[in-house]
Amino acid sequence: MKSTSQRGRKYLFLLIILFSLNAYSQNATTGSIKDIVEATDKLQTKLPAEKIYLHTDKHNYNIGDTLWFKAYVLDRAYLAGSEKSNLLFVELHDDSTEVVRRISIPIKNGVGYAQIPLTREIFHDGGYILRAYTNWTQNFGVDYAFAKRFYLGSASKDTWLVNSNTKINKSGSKDELLIDVSLMDINKIPVGLRKLEVRIMEANKSLYDKTIETPLNGKFNVKYSLKEREMPGI
Repeated sequence: MKSTSQRGRKYLFLLIILFSLNAYSQNATTGSIKDIVEATDKLQTKLPAEKIYLHTDKHNYNIGDTLWFKAYVLDRAYLAGSEKSNLLFVELHDDSTEVVRRISIPIKNGVGYAQIPLTREIFHDGGYILRAYTNWTQNFGVDYAFAKRFYLGSASKDTWLVNSNTKINKSGSKDELLIDVSLMDINKIPVGLRKLEVRIMEANKSLYDKTIETPLNGKFNVKYSLKEREMPGI
C-alpha cells in the first residue's frame, strides 16, 4: 500500500508535466505568431502592394461632357504616395466589356490629374466602368485595380441648367422669401423669352403659382411672403 506522501509526489510530478506542456504550447503559439508577422513584413517590403483611387467630378455624365478626375496611387500598407509606379493606366469599358478609351497619366508623389472628353463619336448611351491600374498592381490580380460604374446619357435639348440663390428678409412684421434664379441651356446660353410656370410647394400643397416670361438674360426673381404657422392647440 502506497503512502499518502507517495501519492502526493506523483500528483505533484503530474502537475509539473502538465504545466510544462502548457508553457511549451504557449511559447510555440507566440513564436508562430511572431514568425508570421515577420514573414508578412518581409513580404510587404519585397512586394509592396498599391491602392488606387480615382476621385471624379460627377457621379453620372451626359454625352459631350468631360470626365475630370484626380488619381491617387498609394502604398497599401502605409497609405503614403507609392514610390513603385509613376504611370497610371485608365480605361473606360462599356456594357459589352469592350475598352472604348484608354489613356495613361503620369503620377508624382502618388497623385495625378487627367480628363476624358465623352464625345459622341466614341461614346453612346449606357453604363460604363471606369478602371485604373498600374503595371505593378497587375502582379496581384484584378482585385487590386480600381473600378467605378457610372451611367452616360444624352442631354435633352430642353435640359436647362438652374442656378438659384434663396434668402429670407424681414418685411414689416412678416418674413419675405426671395429667390433669384438664372437659367441657361446645356451650352450655357441664357434661356430668354420662355414662358414658365413657377411654383413654391410645401409637401403636396402649392403656396405660390405664377406664369412668367423669362427676360433675355434668363434671370428672374420670386418674392413670397411667409405666413406665420398656427400653434397647435394644447
